[in-house]
Amino acid sequence: MPRAQKPASKPKHDPLHVQLHEDSVHAKYGNVSQPGKRNKSKRDKSDRESEDEVRPMKILRRDYDLSSYRLR
Repeated sequence: MPRAQKPASKPKHDPLHVQLHEDSVHAKYGNVSQPGKRNKSKRDKSDRESEDEVRPMKILRRDYDLSSYRLR
């Protein structure tokens, strides 16, 4: 009498190419939640005011110098 066949078991892990693809997606986008569970960021009015602040001339000049140095 022949031996009884065992049902095929699931693999213990994903194949390497699948793991590499998931790692590259995770590196590019980070942890991504499901579309239904995403929360929109609620910014306060105080946050918008801080973005509209005028930067001091000293900082603006330094930023300009750094950016012009990078273009060389």
